[in-house]
This record gives sequence, structure tokens and C-alpha cells, in this order.
Amino acid sequence: MACLDLVDRFTSGKATADDMWDWIETGFMASHMVHLLATQEAVEFTEEAMAAVAEQLNTFANVTGRHRRTGRVGFNSAELLAARAAAEVISGLLDMDRHGIAERAAHWGHEQAQILRRRFGT
Repeated sequence: MACLDLVDRFTSGKATADDMWDWIETGFMASHMVHLLATQEAVEFTEEAMAAVAEQLNTFANVTGRHRRTGRVGFNSAELLAARAAAEVISGLLDMDRHGIAERAAHWGHEQAQILRRRFGT
């Protein structure tokens, strides 16, 4: 899945600013997809899965802030653990898609990433 590939780019030192924003957009998409599946389709997620997706969202400010200050695109150890855990959850989400939820979540994720990008820049 693309999210695991993005995490690998971060850990190999090959991630660009565009990769960072793709990773953030994917994270927003995943969080919204989990929300929509849970509220509209009664899909039950484990507490661990919900926590993994939420924790990844909590890393966005640090990752973008580090990039803004240093130009470096990367994770510290806690951020890497959060990114990997979320990537595992995200990899199974598309198989659960019903009624165009993935597409709606992708649009929402894109909008949220653009808001963050305008606020914090590249």
C-alpha cells in the first residue's frame, strides 16, 4: 500500500516535502474513513486501530514543524512507531470501502492537508 511505501521513504531518507504532504493527506483520509465506516456502516474497529490512526494525526504538527525549521523530512522514533502502526491499519481500510466512502474520505483528506499546508507551508 502507498502508506507503507511513504513510511519507507521517510526511514530511508529519500522522502521529499511532497512525500510528507502525501503522507499527511493519507493520514487525514484514513482518519475520516475510519470515522465514516464506524458511524455510517457500523464497522467496529479495535481500540488499538483507533489509537494508531489518532496518534498519527498527533504527529503532523511535529513533522511539519521540523521540516519548516530544518528542511528535513523525517520521523523521530515515536513518530516512526505511530506512522508504522497507522500504516498497518490504513492498509486494510480500502478493502472495507462501501458506498464510495473511500472517495469521500480522500476528498476530505485532501482538503484538510491543503489547509495544513497553507498554514505551515512547505
